[in-house]
Amino acid sequence: MDSFLQPVRSPSSFARWHVNEGYVAYESGDLPAALETWARAAKSGDAEALFLVGTMYATGAGIRQDFNVAYAHLMAATVRGNWRAAFNAALLGLRDPPPSSPVFVIRPTMAVALLRLTAQWTDDDAIRQRALQLEGRLKETLPAAADTWISAAIGRIKRYAEPHLLRKS
Repeated sequence: MDSFLQPVRSPSSFARWHVNEGYVAYESGDLPAALETWARAAKSGDAEALFLVGTMYATGAGIRQDFNVAYAHLMAATVRGNWRAAFNAALLGLRDPPPSSPVFVIRPTMAVALLRLTAQWTDDDAIRQRALQLEGRLKETLPAAADTWISAAIGRIKRYAEPHLLRKS
């Protein structure tokens, strides 16, 4: 089983408190404290914290940039129903030029799946439009047979995410 598909625990008030404290640290410019606080909440499976930690690793904000760690956190948040994590994971895979990490690889079909989920889950029309635009452009480069893999990836992610979608992290 993929490491980001481990059983999910509900976010606790402990995790929510850490997410909020992380925002306080982040807004005051203390990025290492924000990361440390969000990482504590991420360990309990909080989708928002997983998204925030993944985004910090993806951008290198307050930490050494690491696309593998970023992608793992973003996918963990995605399977918990966080559409922003799905969008960031897709964008991470669409970087041009690709990330320099020799281990980091995202298939274009997975990027399409993540963009499609983003469009389905978000309430933000501008993000939905951007996700559909990127998906369409990327899908043009794929063979028709890729639709089967894309549908399977979406089904797999949704199966894990559906119990969490009502929270719309």
